[in-house]
Amino acid sequence: MSSKQRKRGRKRRMAKQASTTAGATLVGTALLASTASAASASAPTEESLNPDDNATDTTISADPAGDVVPNGHIAEVTDPATGVTTPTVTIPTVPPNPTVPPNPTVPPNPTVPANPSVAAKPAPPKQTKAQKAKAAKAAKAKRAAQQRKLNKKKYGVAKLPITQTQIKKYKMSKKDVRQLVKAKKHAKSGKAKHIRQRESKGNYKIVSSSGKYHGAYQFDRQTWRANGGGKYSPTANKAPSWAQDLVAYKTYLKAGWRPWGG
Repeated sequence: MSSKQRKRGRKRRMAKQASTTAGATLVGTALLASTASAASASAPTEESLNPDDNATDTTISADPAGDVVPNGHIAEVTDPATGVTTPTVTIPTVPPNPTVPPNPTVPPNPTVPANPSVAAKPAPPKQTKAQKAKAAKAAKAKRAAQQRKLNKKKYGVAKLPITQTQIKKYKMSKKDVRQLVKAKKHAKSGKAKHIRQRESKGNYKIVSSSGKYHGAYQFDRQTWRANGGGKYSPTANKAPSWAQDLVAYKTYLKAGWRPWGG
């Protein structure tokens, strides 16, 4: 075999070996491109983190001196020195994700307007001293009218001659209260005033020098108790003045003025 034949055989073996290497490189490069595409879809690239830098394509090539085909196409680059053809894959840079605009500011709730149908109550006008006195007098008269109504229903008289406390203390009946109203009027008569003046000088606490007669009307014990005086006190001089007027009135209803000498 001549030297020329040996050279041609060597070239054919080298071409066959380069072809096999190029096929394996093409498969590996395709897998690498698929993996890079998946990674770029799930995570931001270095260029996306630095949007101000000029974006450039990243090229994976078996031959650094080979030409680059844009848009991610696969091209074969032949080395003129060796005559070996090498496939080259160009992977375009993934553009950065657009900035998501912030949510618009939610406007505050508008102030609920007041219900126009519900008007605020105006403040009552200030009363003068005379107006306050007049209002107090009117309120007192109203309470008195209500009390008279209750008295009429309970005791048979509108205006009580004594307090309710005294009525309860001496356990006075409805009849006793009505008689006391009449007794007070009777005590103001001229004849009753004359007798009190003659008997005791009008002193409801007096006791005679003999100790037998007591009070303004000079009742003895028997007459006093016989006409209901015992419920107020043992003797007349220890009883209230209105109780002595009541017993005197009851005595007058039975015997007139005779017990006092006519």
